[in-house]
Formats: sequence, C-alpha cells, structure tokens
Amino acid sequence: MSSKNLVKNYIILLSKNKNIKLLFIGNAVSSIGNYITTFALIIQTLNISSSNHYVSIVLILKTLPPILFGIYFGKLVDNSNKKQLLIITNLTNGIFIVLLFFFNANISWIFLIALLSGFLNGII
Repeated sequence: MSSKNLVKNYIILLSKNKNIKLLFIGNAVSSIGNYITTFALIIQTLNISSSNHYVSIVLILKTLPPILFGIYFGKLVDNSNKKQLLIITNLTNGIFIVLLFFFNANISWIFLIALLSGFLNGII
C-alpha cells in the first residue's frame, strides 16, 4: 500500500468515525499542552537560575519516567478507562503548571513538577 493511499484511508477514517476524530483531536491538544508545559518549565528554569545545567536536568526529569516505566504505564492504561485517564492526567498536569506560576517557585519545585509531569506524560 502506498503512503498516498494510507493517508487517504486515515482521512476517510477520521471523517466518518466520530470517536476516532475526538480521540485524534484530544491527543493533538494533549501533545500541544505537553510541548507548552516543557517550554514553560525551561523558561521558568532559565528565569530562576540562568543555568543550562538546570535546564538539562529539567528535560531529563521530564523524559526519563516514560522511558523507565513505560511498560508499567502501558499495563495501567490497558486496565483503566482511557477517557477518564486522559482527562485526569491532562488536568493534573495543567494544575502543576498553574501552581508553578502562581507561587514563587524555586528550582527544587521546578524539578519536582518536571518529574511529576514526566510521569503523567508517560501514562498518556
């Protein structure tokens, strides 16, 4: 099957199936939120510390949990309601970021939020 036909089949699937369309849109919004979260953590880290070393630590803390615990996260996702899990993890991630900017966060709080955000992103 050529890639042109594959893309055409996906477009047909998205246009005809409401649940697939909603899942696709939800996943897209979640991914954009994840990128914004990562960017916000980087900017906040640079504002507080002006250290590239700390930015690297934030990115490692955000990336490592899905890599290390991906197998366990998969089992959790398979045995739960995916819609509720997607909503809960995204709302929790959003709350972390809102708390980060409303309270005077130090670098330790940013590290903790990056780690927790990494765990949440590994689940979704």
